[in-house]
Amino acid sequence: MQDARAALMVWARIDDGYFTHHKTAALSKDAKLLDLAGITFSARELRDGKLTDRDVRIVAAEVDVVDLSATLDELRLARRWVRFDGGWEIHDYLEYNPSREQVIAEKAGSAKRMRGLRQRQRYGVTAPVTNGVTNGVSHGVSHGVSHGVGSEVPDPVNDPVKAAAAAAAATPARTHARTHETRSDVAAVMTAAGIESPHPGRSTWA
Repeated sequence: MQDARAALMVWARIDDGYFTHHKTAALSKDAKLLDLAGITFSARELRDGKLTDRDVRIVAAEVDVVDLSATLDELRLARRWVRFDGGWEIHDYLEYNPSREQVIAEKAGSAKRMRGLRQRQRYGVTAPVTNGVTNGVSHGVSHGVSHGVGSEVPDPVNDPVKAAAAAAAATPARTHARTHETRSDVAAVMTAAGIESPHPGRSTWA
């Protein structure tokens, strides 16, 4: 249990006006020491500001409080500590410090994120690199297809350039076909009229 608490590395929060507040300014040195030591002990042990009588004796020994009974009475009269059955509660502790549940939940989330980071580092892949490669390839391919390749392949039906080229290529063939038909008609008429072809070597006027 001690190892688990040490891994949490909890910090206690103390009002920066602690030594000038009306509840603490008139306290003796021992009372202030016991109060501050009780706050840090509660944060370290995740007690939500509630210390058992045994906890109080441990805290008092840590800061060398000699007359514990008188010091506790001083804190009670100043309404800094409130007596309950079997221990003492530090007034307004949870207004300045997170609760046990909040600390555990926050540390659990941090531990999960750290495990994920270590796994990515172990396999040589980090989230930014993975996302960068994936997004870069996906965007490059999709962008190229929709804006690059697609625009460079014209519609064979609606492309005006190709349509004009096809029409130009077809024009001589159509002209030659019409000319050939016209000459054949003229040859047929002249033959029927008994007129010889001006080109005897040719079988037709075409």
